[in-house]
Amino acid sequence: MTDEEHEEPENQTTAIAPGSNAEPPRVTFTLQGAVASSDHSHFHHHVFRHRTENQDKPVRFKDSRGNEQAEKLREKLRERQLSGAAENVPETFFVPCHGACQSKQETGEPVAADDLSGFKDDADEILQQLLSNITSLSVGSISGDTAVVTWEELDIEGCVYTLHLTTGKNTSVVEEVETPHRLSDLVPGTLYSVSVSAKLGSITGTPCTQHEFHTLSTAPSRPLPPRPGGATKSSLVVKWNAAASNGSPITHYILYWTEAGGEWRELTRTYDRQFKITGLSPGTEHSFSVSAVNEIGESERSEVGTCKTGYGTPNPPTCIYLGRASETSLNICWSPPNDTGGAEVTGYNVEQETEYGFISVYDGEQQECHIPNLTRSTRYKFRVYSRNVAGESKPSGVVTFTTRAGLPSPPVRVRVEGKERSDSATIAWDPPVLEGEQQILRYNLKLNTVTENSAGSGDVLEFHTTDDTKINIGSLLPGTLYRILVTVVTAGGEGPPSTPLNFKTRPVCPSAPAPPTMRTKPSPYSLNLLWGPPSYTGGSVITKYTLEMYREDWQQVYTGADTTFLVTDLAPGKSYRFRLRSHNCAGASLYSNNVNFATAPAPPLAPQSPTVTSKGPYAALLSWQETSTNGAPITSYSVEMCLLGDSFVEVYNNKETECVVRNLKPGSTYYCIVKANSVAGQSIPSEVTVYHSPPAPPQTPAKIHLVESSDNSLKISWDPPSSPGAEILHYNVIFNNGPPTKCSDNVFYVEGLSSETQYKVRIQAVNSVGPGQFSPVKVVATGTPLPPAVSGPIQLSARGHNFLKVSWNSSRSVKSYLLERATSESDNFVSVYEGNKNQVKIGKLSPNTCYIVRVCGVNSAGNGPWLEATFTTDSVPPPPITKVHKTLKDNELTLSWQVKEKLQEGEIFQILQSTDDDNFSPIYEGLARQHTTLLLADTSYSFKVRVKRDAVSGTAPEFGPPSQTLLVKLKPAAQEKRESERETKLVESESESSGMFEDSYVVIFILVALCLPSVLAVVYFVYF
Repeated sequence: MTDEEHEEPENQTTAIAPGSNAEPPRVTFTLQGAVASSDHSHFHHHVFRHRTENQDKPVRFKDSRGNEQAEKLREKLRERQLSGAAENVPETFFVPCHGACQSKQETGEPVAADDLSGFKDDADEILQQLLSNITSLSVGSISGDTAVVTWEELDIEGCVYTLHLTTGKNTSVVEEVETPHRLSDLVPGTLYSVSVSAKLGSITGTPCTQHEFHTLSTAPSRPLPPRPGGATKSSLVVKWNAAASNGSPITHYILYWTEAGGEWRELTRTYDRQFKITGLSPGTEHSFSVSAVNEIGESERSEVGTCKTGYGTPNPPTCIYLGRASETSLNICWSPPNDTGGAEVTGYNVEQETEYGFISVYDGEQQECHIPNLTRSTRYKFRVYSRNVAGESKPSGVVTFTTRAGLPSPPVRVRVEGKERSDSATIAWDPPVLEGEQQILRYNLKLNTVTENSAGSGDVLEFHTTDDTKINIGSLLPGTLYRILVTVVTAGGEGPPSTPLNFKTRPVCPSAPAPPTMRTKPSPYSLNLLWGPPSYTGGSVITKYTLEMYREDWQQVYTGADTTFLVTDLAPGKSYRFRLRSHNCAGASLYSNNVNFATAPAPPLAPQSPTVTSKGPYAALLSWQETSTNGAPITSYSVEMCLLGDSFVEVYNNKETECVVRNLKPGSTYYCIVKANSVAGQSIPSEVTVYHSPPAPPQTPAKIHLVESSDNSLKISWDPPSSPGAEILHYNVIFNNGPPTKCSDNVFYVEGLSSETQYKVRIQAVNSVGPGQFSPVKVVATGTPLPPAVSGPIQLSARGHNFLKVSWNSSRSVKSYLLERATSESDNFVSVYEGNKNQVKIGKLSPNTCYIVRVCGVNSAGNGPWLEATFTTDSVPPPPITKVHKTLKDNELTLSWQVKEKLQEGEIFQILQSTDDDNFSPIYEGLARQHTTLLLADTSYSFKVRVKRDAVSGTAPEFGPPSQTLLVKLKPAAQEKRESERETKLVESESESSGMFEDSYVVIFILVALCLPSVLAVVYFVYF
């Protein structure tokens, strides 16, 4: 390929994509013709020159053949001028020439028509042959959507070239092109054919041989943005339209997404054109972009499409119909969806089927769209989506509409011929009168069912085609109302339908219904049955049902329109057989299959009253007869008994029909009943049987206890034992293995016994039936004598405000004492001591309280006589002094003190003073807590402080515990003066020494300051 081929051609051609209906651009040339003179005697010889901007000099012929051709053109021109047809001859025409015209050509002068000689008669033919000699057509620089076409130009100047580009059945023509010519907007991966033709004036040469070339396959075209295909609260369905494959089949799509403005990331790779994303948060918006991938590579990503969760997508639009049709356009209308998904419909999307799939042709809010640029009399398929904030619905059903081409009229007199049949009908009609030369190609029949209460039609069930005016339609359902519409199809299309014809097939008997089933659980005496309509009603309403039951023979138990029936008067636990058939206006169906149902078992019948046979006073034998089971085996019998006034208690539960009941109460009246049990429940009780148990001897006496015991007598008692059915007559008492002694009461007294001796006792009760069992041996013993009286009196050895300490005389005959106390205001004595001591301290008493104290001897026989005395506790002493402080100044002594408790009324402080440490005398009494007194020099003093309580009611005053003794002694006056002077000198010497120390500190500080630099220099020298 030369450098010229690589240069960008100035003239470009935009290719027409295959299947496009757009008209190619047209380049028009205007040829200005030569005008003949008025006298027609000779020609005004016009010079033929093509009007171009870049060519002024005519082109001369290169050989003699050119002169011949020029002569032919000259003769042809004359003929056209004579006939007046030279109006379209070009004003200037350049041809190659030699000889006479060559010099003019060299000088740049135009060659006149008179200079042309020797032309043949058919000059147009020769020119056309010259214009058809285009060779060396080639196509280069082929890419996916461009190519460069080059060819060798003809030697004829002024001619223009036309390019013919063909793909499939579509051909585009571009006039006035120059070589090289760039073709753009080609479809990648497509086979094209290109040819070039030359034209001069009105003469056009034959196009050269077509040159085929194949554009390169490229990555797919950029898809349209993804769109919502459906959304829930947690999922999204993203859809996108198919992208142009550009010569290489699309292998898959790559879906990208981003959440909340984050980074884009790949979501999936799929061949499908939709993808469902789950696990999303409600009400969140997500952005999507899609790219298509083929073997060449990945396309550019689509624009961003957004989808949001939260609402349900609407249903597809309903009732899609053709609003208006022309030869080149269609108006499609539709109704809103019957379910908008809870949100307002925001728009609709209409897709048209093309060779690349369905492509969107309308996206807007209106419920109709206008689709232009269609081909006449052509079928087009469409589907419509509805859209709301949640996304786009599923596509509607594909509808097909055809552009107009002059539609025929509908057929007339559509009718049913022949008699009524159950499964077929013969439909006939008269053809319409057609205008012009139209021919009926066929008739189309649409058959659908119609409800009797509605004038509308349902879905189309069948579609029939025929070229006759009669058709027999079979496989119809009996008893069904049909509607049929007939249309005429001509070359112009399908005309409107005929007037609807409604007809009904004859019904037949229904099919056998299914056997009845149980509506509820079976009961013992009835069965509630349920059934449904037959699978096939025969085309008519079911008027009634017949239910039959087998009892030695089939018997009808129900007839009517209901589908439930309660069969009663049945026996429990038995199986019954049923069958069913249905009826309509045509008759009765076959019987259903037989089916068996069993009633539920019932509780057994009540048994007969039981028979009771005595087995002694404590047992009885009960027996009874077996009862009817009512459909379920007897699992057990329950025996219940009770005494008069009590509730029945179960005493037996087993399968046997007799039982022995033990542990009865002798001499009692019992009521007995029997019940039968099964899986169905328990029967009602039998009639009551009354049983009187015989009496029994008394039971063994219990709780024998010693009531009184002395050293020579015993008194014994016991609880009367039970004597069922008879009263106790007396008791037999065997004392110490002696003969029985009768006692009418439950007390036995015996005396004249030895002290501290054990005796054995057994007791037996006797009634009218006989004696009972002897009780176990009870051992009792006589006691010891009571201890003697304590020798007195009781003496008080010590006392306080909260205790008394008492004592008494001890005795060898008394081993233990019991001491009790009580206040004089109460007779309730409290035991405070029991033991062998004769001196006891009684504590935890109240102050100033009178107590009665008593004591006696104690042994195993009991307590001896009491010895009493009365004593009173002291009152609470005054509080003690805790601390005493002294302050001595000269001969004045100040004492201060603290008390542990607050003083009570009548209490004061008292200071005792002594000079000989023995005899203390009071020097102060009062409520103040400090006191000052004058002391004598060279004298020793002792001081104590205590609390004094005033006397009350003639009693002596009370004193609290004194403080510790405080010793104070004054020195002589001369000695005190000397000690004072000594103390003064000591203070002065201390002050002088402190001044000297301060001066020494100053000197030391100055010396350290002077020596410090020298010390630091030595340290530096040693280490560095």
